[in-house]
Amino acid sequence: MDDLTYRMKSGLLELAITMTPLNTEQLDGITVYSDTWAAIIPGSHPLAKNKKETVTLKDIVDTDLIISSRHSREEEIRSWFEKHTGKEPRFVVKTAHSSNASKLVDQNIGIAIFPASVAKNISRESNVVIKKLIPEVNVDYVLSWDKEKNPSALASKFIEHVRNLYS
Repeated sequence: MDDLTYRMKSGLLELAITMTPLNTEQLDGITVYSDTWAAIIPGSHPLAKNKKETVTLKDIVDTDLIISSRHSREEEIRSWFEKHTGKEPRFVVKTAHSSNASKLVDQNIGIAIFPASVAKNISRESNVVIKKLIPEVNVDYVLSWDKEKNPSALASKFIEHVRNLYS
């Protein structure tokens, strides 16, 4: 069970924005945003200097990689590499926050794999380059809640509002 699911099951959180895959046995949710995956590359890396706006999994499979610490995310990324390259990726750092990942990339620790929208949070002073991953893989952001608990009145109103916006 990942951290957000644990927090919802234990009553610490009532609602959360989570990324797919969603644990549909324990959580319910509404998709509120879709994104693609990207590679955050140190500015000094040869792939960063290449004019192409994309990188393939084959381009980065033999490099040190920085990924999310979420277990389901690690397994998902591992399966992409095995399917498209036949190789095991080399995960050197697992972090919960994309801002930490971009700082590690800026320090030449490795190449980070995170949703493309995180590029909006990276400081302009950072010496990193963001390139779309090929093959393109989508990730959805989901407003989620514990399906075994009745949401509070306020949470129910918010869920209803979001459901109306995205239905």
